[in-house]
Amino acid sequence: MIYFYERLGGLVSEEMRPDIAAAWDRVGDKMGKKRDIKKLPEYLNAGETVLVMAGGRTGNNNGLLVATSRRALFVSEGLVNHSHEDFPYDRISSVTTTRGMLLAKIVIHTGGASRIIENIGKSEAEAVSAIIRERVEAVTRERSQPQQSAPSPTATPTGIAAELRELAELRDLGVLTPEEFEGQKRKLLDR
Repeated sequence: MIYFYERLGGLVSEEMRPDIAAAWDRVGDKMGKKRDIKKLPEYLNAGETVLVMAGGRTGNNNGLLVATSRRALFVSEGLVNHSHEDFPYDRISSVTTTRGMLLAKIVIHTGGASRIIENIGKSEAEAVSAIIRERVEAVTRERSQPQQSAPSPTATPTGIAAELRELAELRDLGVLTPEEFEGQKRKLLDR
């Protein structure tokens, strides 16, 4: 996919992975985030999918809070300083969202530490928080379930069904449009 962005009166074309482009399209305040979005693929692991993202600030760093299929991360690519911070879902104990009149903040609690990401658009904060909470709950459920040595022949195929449920949740949250949902569903069912 090719997307065009206005920059200093000119157009710049950037090729993006479809998952990153879909999440980026929903970011309200893109000001100063071009470096972050360009570097994001370098921070992703093989097979990791971007679900939703939001622009925000932590400490003195402006950047992107990104919820992926495996973790949350904050990417900040400034002119001089470059940083990223990982929040694996199995390490997150809770997520708190506080909304003000115009903006919101998210607090990610990991064990004895907390990270505050503020100056996030309210709707973006809700979307990112919802995905992070859902992923944390899924990891918690997986850990609490007893491990089976071999799958039962009568068990339902959970791979595609789980992915379809995830896509439906993303559509219901407004992360995917109905058209994007249908396209992704077709890809899954055609495997």
